[in-house]
Amino acid sequence: MITYLRDGGYFGDWALMQGGPQAVTLIANTRCEIVEVPRGDVEALLASYPAFRDAFTSVVRQDYDRTARALQPAPLPGAGVLATLLDEGVLQSHSLLVIDERLCIDCNN
Repeated sequence: MITYLRDGGYFGDWALMQGGPQAVTLIANTRCEIVEVPRGDVEALLASYPAFRDAFTSVVRQDYDRTARALQPAPLPGAGVLATLLDEGVLQSHSLLVIDERLCIDCNN
């Protein structure tokens, strides 16, 4: 999965909640700062402040659910029309690039 993080973004929350490791590759296209907070410190914070832990858990679950929904394949608008045009020989192509604009982050790749 590819995630685009903006100012103030963070990652690793789901791995923290699951108690497992997080294997990631980070690529920055601009200058950035990364702050690593040791797992033990975050766990101590969550244990000390139950209200914060509950709010954090809620945000993590909502983010996970939103990501899971975004990863579900959705029918592309006009895909049926395109298939018909290809089947009828109106369009011919050796390759086709389809961009789901709901997920595109304009990275120019």
